Amino acid sequence: MRVFGCFLLFHMLFDFYFQTNKMADKKESNRIALGLHCLIYAAGAAATVALLFEASVAATAASFTVFALSHWFIDGSLRRKITGLDLSPVGSFLIDQMLHIVLLFMLSVLCCHLWVMRPVASSLLDARGVELSWVSTLCFCGRPCSIAIAKVLQSHRNPGTVQSAGTSIAHSGKWIGIFERLIVAALSLLNQYSAIAFIFTAKSIARFKQLESDKDFAEVYLLGSLASVFLAMASAILFMYLFNSAGC
Repeated sequence: MRVFGCFLLFHMLFDFYFQTNKMADKKESNRIALGLHCLIYAAGAAATVALLFEASVAATAASFTVFALSHWFIDGSLRRKITGLDLSPVGSFLIDQMLHIVLLFMLSVLCCHLWVMRPVASSLLDARGVELSWVSTLCFCGRPCSIAIAKVLQSHRNPGTVQSAGTSIAHSGKWIGIFERLIVAALSLLNQYSAIAFIFTAKSIARFKQLESDKDFAEVYLLGSLASVFLAMASAILFMYLFNSAGC
């Protein structure tokens, strides 16, 4: 499970932080952009494998090839088929990410069966499991969560309301959501779940007049807030479990 946690961390870094929205949009129609993204992603995967396992150069190169081809398949032909299903934005996003996560889980299990973990890596995971849980959780609460929640709200927002809100307000709302998730995640990792209610209450008080006068805004606000709190708490629980599990 700890190896799977490391694979999830590398996935978040190379599929979200090292890939901008412009790059993500460009790879939809440009195979060169898609290929470059897959090579960068596979390089991160191969580096993770090399750091964790006593694998030969040939085995590391093989893992690079497997990750590159599988990522090309999911982000290329499979994504086009998913798009053709006419699903909601959040539905397409969830299917895409679940395919990646299932594949990463299978590859993590395979790596643990094929190769022996490096003693240094094993000792580091034993000694720094809590720190890795914090890093992974806070990493997830940034860009990955922001994109997921944007997909959730995309089909529920009134286009006219979004445009009238203004770019600066929308931008500040995004950062408010990120800081909210970081605080909720930190409180969850510290087992201070009761304090999370104060965060939600403070945010609601700041929007009280708008919540009272605009029913559509209130529904979208509630949906986004609940999704944000849920993802932050769930990620904290998940990564604490993965990095504090025994064995590979």
